[in-house]
Amino acid sequence: MKNFYEMTETELLSKYKLKAADSFKSKFDLFIFDHWLENKGSIDSTIINSLYFDKYMIREESINYYTSYYWQICEDEILTNNKTMKETRDALDDFKKTNKEKILELKQYYIQNFFKVFTFEEFKNLVYVPKENYKCFYCNISIEIINNLIDKGKIFKKQDTRGFTLEIDRIRPNEEYKKDNCVLCCYWCNNAKTDEFSGSEFKRIGKIIEEVWKSRNN
Repeated sequence: MKNFYEMTETELLSKYKLKAADSFKSKFDLFIFDHWLENKGSIDSTIINSLYFDKYMIREESINYYTSYYWQICEDEILTNNKTMKETRDALDDFKKTNKEKILELKQYYIQNFFKVFTFEEFKNLVYVPKENYKCFYCNISIEIINNLIDKGKIFKKQDTRGFTLEIDRIRPNEEYKKDNCVLCCYWCNNAKTDEFSGSEFKRIGKIIEEVWKSRNN
């Protein structure tokens, strides 16, 4: 696996487009979930257009309800619109399948706009940093220390494809990928932070992790 600073511009552009697609999914999932709640358990395909989508702003309370309640409850528990979690999940899945072509068109529109909101140049500035500054935002581990610890058998991964490179983390989980919401992050911090901790909360945790890395490396 290549680190970002080792990639060609073509390879980096491919990664950038993947983040644009991920960003669309984050916003669209919340968009239709909010619409489902506000319309008391019904959803209209006419909302799948750029006008509605551009106006929609992700709210913290929506994220909290979606991640901290909806995804944590049993299938038969009731949401605020008097629909069960299972009814909601099935309805939203069916909506996506039925409107696949319209959603794809909206996704393509979003990605084109993404290129203006979080430009490729800004993305490059985030990831194309000198090797000596290529460190995790939270625990400050560098690629050099990661490689040293791997060689010494003092750092462990659960996935073959992750750990050898830094990743991109969203400081505010479940929001879009934007310039002010993206940082470089090691696999271990990204895996531990998940969607549970805010950026400022995990920064505090990162200081402890940094001490552990230093201890292992010495």
